[in-house]
Amino acid sequence: MRLNAEFKGHFKSRVVNNWKNETIVAVKVAMYKNNEEKMSMVFDGRNTDKFSWFNKSRILSSPYKDLGPTAIPDRTKFFSIQGDVRRRREFFMQQAYRGCANDPGWMVVVQKGGCSWERFPYFPAFLYAPGDQAVRWKKGVSGVADTFAIFVLRN
Repeated sequence: MRLNAEFKGHFKSRVVNNWKNETIVAVKVAMYKNNEEKMSMVFDGRNTDKFSWFNKSRILSSPYKDLGPTAIPDRTKFFSIQGDVRRRREFFMQQAYRGCANDPGWMVVVQKGGCSWERFPYFPAFLYAPGDQAVRWKKGVSGVADTFAIFVLRN
């Protein structure tokens, strides 16, 4: 299997459903465009379950200077795999809700269109902040990936 847009399916490793019996050390989240990694973050996976590893207090490395346990002040509205269930935003790292045109964030998997920045001809859509801090979600400003991957390092 190749990590690119040619793979139209969804793949989930058996490790995820067997998480509690694995010795997870680290978890990497990455977004790719045309086979090139555009954004990645690494989380401490020790003593976690298949949801709790995705927590800003567990960030080991991040491209974002305004996100993580050392970012001051803490300005995080959402940071979870479940995200905003009503708006169908998953793996959601959002700084604030200030109205669609002014919503800053770092990463989101969009499952349906609501705001103008969420309207795509396909779903899910994978958005990320392309620089070193949160961006206002907007076409042409937000990075749009064609592949979203999660890698697990086991001991």
